[in-house]
Amino acid sequence: MQPMQNDESAEEEKKSSLFLRLAYQPGWVAATSDFLAGHNEAGEPIERVQAFKVELGWQTDGTKDWEQRYRLPALGIGVYNASFKNGEELGAPVALYGWFTWPMFNVSRKLDVTTELSLGAAFNWNPFDSEVNPANDAVSTRVTFFAEWGLLARYALTPRLDLMAGGMFTHFSNGGTGFPNLGVNALTPVVRVGYHFQNGRPRFVPRELPPLEPFWEMTLAGGAGWKKVALEAGPEDFGVFAATFELGRHVHSMGKLVVGADWMYDDSANADLDDASSSDKMAFGLFGGYEHLIGRFSIPFSVGYYVARGREDDRIPALYQKIGLKYHVTDRLFVGLKTRFYDFSKADFVEWTLGYDFRR
Repeated sequence: MQPMQNDESAEEEKKSSLFLRLAYQPGWVAATSDFLAGHNEAGEPIERVQAFKVELGWQTDGTKDWEQRYRLPALGIGVYNASFKNGEELGAPVALYGWFTWPMFNVSRKLDVTTELSLGAAFNWNPFDSEVNPANDAVSTRVTFFAEWGLLARYALTPRLDLMAGGMFTHFSNGGTGFPNLGVNALTPVVRVGYHFQNGRPRFVPRELPPLEPFWEMTLAGGAGWKKVALEAGPEDFGVFAATFELGRHVHSMGKLVVGADWMYDDSANADLDDASSSDKMAFGLFGGYEHLIGRFSIPFSVGYYVARGREDDRIPALYQKIGLKYHVTDRLFVGLKTRFYDFSKADFVEWTLGYDFRR
């Protein structure tokens, strides 16, 4: 048993969980659109980017079971600012986001390898405009989603100071809420310095956790969103509504396997047809996937296939994918944000969800 702490030491531990990080990321932009490849007003490819980040973090101490399973992870909020080579037509995005760092394994007492995920929103784009900025087929809205994943090595220079280095993949997209929407992807090395406000930091001391007995879970969820689609008469906004039934099997403490069925009403389906009825805009799909669990948060990913549709629409492939973020407000009730896409790269629409878990 650990000795009890007095009020003063407990308050000191409470204060010491915060830290500050500063990062620099120079890198390369993928030519995912004609605009980025050089078909722009300047006639030059937008191929380089450099970014600066300021992040405030909170270090877990392992008192909760999920913190033990993730080897004392850290989480926090951050601000990202990027500038692109020849980026006057693209903009200089500023992102606000939340992040999660997972120490995967220790190389030595001072060196470990971590993986990191960040999700948020990016502002300050110079979006597509048919008159002012007609070449920009990468970004068509002033606000986009911001997602970043990386792998880094972390070295403790002193009890308070960390040095980190590695690589990050950065993605910007509006999730189909604007057109055109080819997005911006970047691959960037990163150098980061972290300062802990305490003198020393929690050490990972594994403790025995209760074994997980695999169990079944049934989920019902509903969602709604919108999308912008290019029609012959020009781009238009359409509503999308969905309902999901899902059966999941918790196979280990960090995740579950899922299968299920989607019903969708997409007002943009067959919108070019004068005789399109409500049934022509409906679709029914079956899917299977995996959901990764991080405390009250989870990241679901699945691949599905529309087995029945009111009428085929060539713009909407039958094979689709879903990825999202869920937060359990209670043990059963959750809210979420989900992107449905196809070809494993092209966003179709973003869906806000509300759901409930029935567990056995």
